[in-house]
Amino acid sequence: MKNRKGSATVLMAMISVSLSIAILSSIIVIRQMTLNSICRIYGNVWTRGILSEYDRHLLRDYGIMGFYGNNPEVAKKLEYYMHYSLSNRLQVRSLSATADLNGYELSEPENFRRAMANSFGTESLEVLLKKEKRKDRGDLSASEKPGNKGTQKVENLPREIKNPVVLHTLPSAQGESSFSPDSVIEALKSGKFVSPGGGSVKNVPMEIVFMRKYMNSYRRTADGKKHYFRNEWEYVLKGAANDETNLKSCRRRLFLIRNGLNLAYLYKDPEKVEVVTAIAEIISPGPMGVVTQGILMEAWAALESEKDVENLLAGRRVPVMKTAATWNTGIEGILKDEEVQKKLDEDSRKLLKEKGGEVSEAAGKSAGKVVEEGLDYEEYLMIMILVLPEETRLRRLMDLVQINMKYRYYRDFNLAEYYGGVSFAIHVNGKKYAYSREYR
Repeated sequence: MKNRKGSATVLMAMISVSLSIAILSSIIVIRQMTLNSICRIYGNVWTRGILSEYDRHLLRDYGIMGFYGNNPEVAKKLEYYMHYSLSNRLQVRSLSATADLNGYELSEPENFRRAMANSFGTESLEVLLKKEKRKDRGDLSASEKPGNKGTQKVENLPREIKNPVVLHTLPSAQGESSFSPDSVIEALKSGKFVSPGGGSVKNVPMEIVFMRKYMNSYRRTADGKKHYFRNEWEYVLKGAANDETNLKSCRRRLFLIRNGLNLAYLYKDPEKVEVVTAIAEIISPGPMGVVTQGILMEAWAALESEKDVENLLAGRRVPVMKTAATWNTGIEGILKDEEVQKKLDEDSRKLLKEKGGEVSEAAGKSAGKVVEEGLDYEEYLMIMILVLPEETRLRRLMDLVQINMKYRYYRDFNLAEYYGGVSFAIHVNGKKYAYSREYR
């Protein structure tokens, strides 16, 4: 009887111990599951907390979301969040955090491109272009034209960056890019970027929309904010750290493009070819007539091109391909030019003076009238920028963002220290929890 009672007692004790172990195990498992759940929830909250520290100036001025930081700073913030939220709870014994921001730098072109795309939201590029509010600078006074520094307003003075540290830390690192007028001429002729009728530019990529929304050019302003460079579109095209250098380069490139197109038109216009041939025969009879004809054709195309560039800089439009109605200059304008005369042989110069009447009669009235059609200054620049390597134009846009942020807010601003996302890991009781998130 006593043995039975003893066995029952032992059995009850074993059952009690087993139940206690089961309950204790359940508590441990539940506590760990609760801790896992809390860490997942808090981790997502802390991720948003880090991303919520975006730079408001960068967002307001360019629509770009990015926060300033580095791995140790982010890890320190996370550990503060962890100790505040988890210490003395659920028997948490050890807490640590590590951060890895590599790959999220806004100085990387692809990251900056994603940030640009996020800044536009869900609207199409066509809608964004229609909404832009670029303001024409109007009729530029003589003091504000290229090369005149005398009485310009302070904000219109050409600026230059000389600080080697600033130049070295630019995303483009002042990289050079070659320019080929032939590639631009082919793009203009192909119709890939020019709408039928030549009155606007199409197939515009995202960085061009960004440029139109936020960057100034010689002819137009994008907003009322301070900009370090006056000629920002020209910077994207040339990439020099000098306002005037960039504008002069654009002017030269416009001339080369227009000269190639105008020369091509001259050789296709039978009336103008006839005029040039007649004058060449008068002042250079014989075999030299062909040489003189070539000199006159090139000089006439150059004269027309100078006029075209002048019209573009003044805010007028210039057709991609000229017609008799849109040709602005007469050949008599080049016959009196000393530089053109120097290219002629001595006999031709002598006959040009002696037979001035015949030459004038042959020249006739070969100039058309100014017709407001075609592309304007910014549209020609857009075509030139579109044929640049994609990364080159993107990096130069990034340069301008960095330069203006330095100029407006922080002298030490660098895109390399701003991030479009975060990755980190927290370690709780020896277990690792990893998180990553980007701005969307």
